Amino acid sequence: AQHPEWAIVVVFLIAFGEALLIIGLFVPSTAVLVGAGVLVGSGHLPFWPVFLATLFGAVAGDQISYWAGRFFGEHLKSLWPLNRFPQLVMRGEEFVRNHGGKSIALGRFVPGVKAVVPGIVGMLGMSQLYFATVNISSGILWSAAHVIPGILIGQGLALASELSGHLGLVLLELLVILAVAGWIIRLFAAGISPHLDHILQRISNWAKTRNNRSLHRFGRAVSPENPRSLLIIFFIAALQ
Repeated sequence: AQHPEWAIVVVFLIAFGEALLIIGLFVPSTAVLVGAGVLVGSGHLPFWPVFLATLFGAVAGDQISYWAGRFFGEHLKSLWPLNRFPQLVMRGEEFVRNHGGKSIALGRFVPGVKAVVPGIVGMLGMSQLYFATVNISSGILWSAAHVIPGILIGQGLALASELSGHLGLVLLELLVILAVAGWIIRLFAAGISPHLDHILQRISNWAKTRNNRSLHRFGRAVSPENPRSLLIIFFIAALQ
């Protein structure tokens, strides 16, 4: 890119806008951020500025949405633009009730509710420290899930342009296979995410009933009541 600093500013603004209350519904973040990753992979943009711009934008947008919820409380639902999307707000509230604190991490990757979850948890009085911790942690995964696939595509395209004949065709076929496999994995992850607490609880209950000390430890580790189970939540969310 002739002006990489402007490209990085655009990346920040897109990630920031995507995380803002309601506004995020109308921001084409995936296409832009994956596209930025492609430019990184092909050598036209530097990695760290792009990645950090994505991360800072995502974290700042969610944080502002959370603060809006804390400041306005229940009154937030009667204010524009939330009052224009009552069904979405109801879906967001149900999502938070079902997933509790994990809704911040999962919400980043669920279309629709991601635009209201930070404001709702702020409105419900979630701890600022807890929100900030999960906001930053999930923001890292969200940023990586958008930028890194683009980098791999960019590197593949750059390599393909240097090759000719059969090898280049094989590389192109491999990229298509990987893209399809990634799409299937994302569909699977999106399908199980809404039921993740229930799935983890059933696995935990089964493991705890086995006559095996290692399985007992495993059962405690994956229990939704264990804060460490957030690592599993983050992993599933990153696949989406």
